[in-house]
Amino acid sequence: MLRLENITKIYATDLVLKNITWEVKKGEKIGLVGSNGSGKTTQFKIITGEEEQTSGSVIKESNLKISYLKQEFDINLNNTVREELCSAFVDIQLISQQIKQLEIKMSKDLDSTDKAGLNNLVYKIGALQRDFESLGGYQIQAEVDKILPKLGFSPSESYDLVSNFSCGWQMKIALGKIMLLKPDLILLDEPTNHLDLDTINWLEQYLLTLKTSMILISHDRYFLDKLCQKIIFIDDGTAYTYNGNYSFFVQQKLLNEQSQNKAYQLQQKEIEIQKK
Repeated sequence: MLRLENITKIYATDLVLKNITWEVKKGEKIGLVGSNGSGKTTQFKIITGEEEQTSGSVIKESNLKISYLKQEFDINLNNTVREELCSAFVDIQLISQQIKQLEIKMSKDLDSTDKAGLNNLVYKIGALQRDFESLGGYQIQAEVDKILPKLGFSPSESYDLVSNFSCGWQMKIALGKIMLLKPDLILLDEPTNHLDLDTINWLEQYLLTLKTSMILISHDRYFLDKLCQKIIFIDDGTAYTYNGNYSFFVQQKLLNEQSQNKAYQLQQKEIEIQKK
């Protein structure tokens, strides 16, 4: 589905990532872990194209739809919940605005003697309406109605302002916008930050039901343990893959460190013997 191949990222003289290689397959839920500043969010930005890698390749399936839930939710607090969910469909909303603008212009020009101009407006509106329909514009409200109860909102609450809701509920709205787009891959950057326990439990259960591939950055070990079947550990700019949940990763990492330490001690003993 998606593969990072020998990705290196350098900021000025700071080497953040060096020859990073890992992949996500269809249906996988992966935890991307490492210390703060290890380059986890940088990898998300490289995947989405917000930043360019210094070298290496991002290999994607054709027409792969990627959605990104950032730490700072991409929401307009002045919209109603329904308006904000509808705003996920950027192309459809743009066409809708263009249609409204042309309809206003046409209503003002109805008494005009410029019949050719009016006919041209009618033609433009018709073309835009066909685009609107082909993109699924007439199904938007139905899709929003379908997802509202999954997010925990009642029909009446959909007309309340986003600003009326807590951080946890605003996260649900941001996540709802992503799910309405039916992505193939979801990137979640610290999704449990600032959430209460009930909302974290809701998010965990919601994500568990999804068949969509996802990559999670989180410091919540319990959350990662429940959701992820693979862990990508970033250490000193290098990626290490562990095929198991977070508990498996911790155990295996400890065993690896013990093995390396034992090998080092044996090596030191051999050096001391050779010196005698």
